[in-house]
Amino acid sequence: MPAGDLNNFIHGYRQERIYSWCLAFRILHEISDAMRKLHEFSPDKRILHCDLKPANILLDRDLHAKICDFGAARFSTVSIDSIPRDNPNHVCTIEYAPLEFFDTSLRNKKYDVYSFCVIMWEICLLQKPFAGCHRDAELLKVQLRNGGLANSIDQVNVGEARDTNVLKNILRSGLQNDPTQRPFFDEISHNLRQLILGISEADIDSAVASAKQRIMSERGIQSFDVSKSRYPKPLADIFTTGTIADDIAYSEQLIPPMQAPQGDASFSSSVEPPQPPVVTDADCTRLGELLYYSDGWEMLAARMGLSVNVIEQIKEDHRKSVERKTAMFREWCRQNRSDKRRLVELMYNNNVSLDCFEFLDQDGSIRQSFRR
Repeated sequence: MPAGDLNNFIHGYRQERIYSWCLAFRILHEISDAMRKLHEFSPDKRILHCDLKPANILLDRDLHAKICDFGAARFSTVSIDSIPRDNPNHVCTIEYAPLEFFDTSLRNKKYDVYSFCVIMWEICLLQKPFAGCHRDAELLKVQLRNGGLANSIDQVNVGEARDTNVLKNILRSGLQNDPTQRPFFDEISHNLRQLILGISEADIDSAVASAKQRIMSERGIQSFDVSKSRYPKPLADIFTTGTIADDIAYSEQLIPPMQAPQGDASFSSSVEPPQPPVVTDADCTRLGELLYYSDGWEMLAARMGLSVNVIEQIKEDHRKSVERKTAMFREWCRQNRSDKRRLVELMYNNNVSLDCFEFLDQDGSIRQSFRR
């Protein structure tokens, strides 16, 4: 998706909120309405997502929300096997899982409601949920039994008192440990719709334009659109055939090196700009050995921007998991000039385990720079 995922939209801009509240309301309403339809797919086959989180919500070129990654989804009529107690991270992202997940492995429609309310809390407070737990299931259970995120609902303030109260009421009911006390998505969607009914289309368009401009500025691009004329061969060929080497060749043609304007003294060759820290080949090997990602390395590769063709080529070229993960990092480095800061930020925002990348940022300076 052109605008990336909701996780990066919330946290990827140095802890600054780049979205207005009216845009946040629209995104939340679109997610809740999509989940309402998912849960009402048919009377006997209601679909549960079971891993709803910002990284699984994509934003299109106009910042409309699209739910993805149904790898953990199931019909509500299917019985759930017991969750592995030694490592529940294999099943879902536990920071977005309700208490019943740890105690009984129960999953019904109210499971997704809790996960949605964690996302709403995250959007409102611009914080990672349970950031101090570091995926420790036992510590997280203790925090949930002591009230969890519900203890900080009073910090929510979106300006207008009416809007703030609507969000607080949804959060208070949706973050309950007792699933029977949580609302259904039809009620949540209805209440959120009331927030956006009073917002003019012009205000929404302005909010979208402002957020898009910030995203493009951070990425150093001028548009989410890519002209077909800039590709060396038809788009269909690029996305259906080719090898890693082909993809690299295409990217080099799409992003030609900067040319110094004639007579422009500011491009003096005697002044060398500071070079960003880079990821070495040895770093890639170490990352391949350390990487654990609950959604699998292929999902991480996709979230890091590698194409389907590249991922399939890696799988074809390598048989061992460690080799594939190492190849993934090497390929990302080839496509992104081995930018260490960008790689650390990507892994941080996608909840990759800390020990996987802390050796890249031993003094914590990179992570500190985008927490501020």
